[in-house]
Amino acid sequence: MNRTALALVVALASTRATAQVFSSKSVFLAAAGSPFYTEDFETVPIAKNAPSAGFTKSGITYTPKAGVPFLNVWVSSPGYTNYGPGLTPTTSSILTSNGDEWFRLTFASPVYGFGLDGYYNGLGPATTSLYNGSILLGSYSYNGAAALGFAGFLTSSGRPSRRWSSNRRWAGSSTPASTTS
Repeated sequence: MNRTALALVVALASTRATAQVFSSKSVFLAAAGSPFYTEDFETVPIAKNAPSAGFTKSGITYTPKAGVPFLNVWVSSPGYTNYGPGLTPTTSSILTSNGDEWFRLTFASPVYGFGLDGYYNGLGPATTSLYNGSILLGSYSYNGAAALGFAGFLTSSGRPSRRWSSNRRWAGSSTPASTTS
């Protein structure tokens, strides 16, 4: 995307209290620009392959809202074979949950864009939404075959939180990238 188009995207985003939603990672990264931070979950402050009550890393707090046997987030190591047809074995660490996935990511400092790769297992709908407080800025839903997909948002709010939910096991997400420009 050229600078004129990028300026237009930023100007449009700043004139309304919503978010632009992207399903293409390359289009999102071109529109978001830099600087950006990428979290790959390869190093986390919790034990991998076990339920956790949540964690904070690099100014992002990961809070569980569902899970079995208690509310949890789970970071799985590479090599899992139960994420869905065509998605196995997994090749990177993945933020997920034991049971239904429903977790919130809260940012400690202003964030104007956020994107994530998502492992969609094809077992039911998965939705990621961007909020500023209790105000919904934008959502992206997927309810199709098992796939590795992407959802990204650009907003002018500066301090959004992101919620991921799925009603089926192992529809987690990986590699969020936030811009802080």
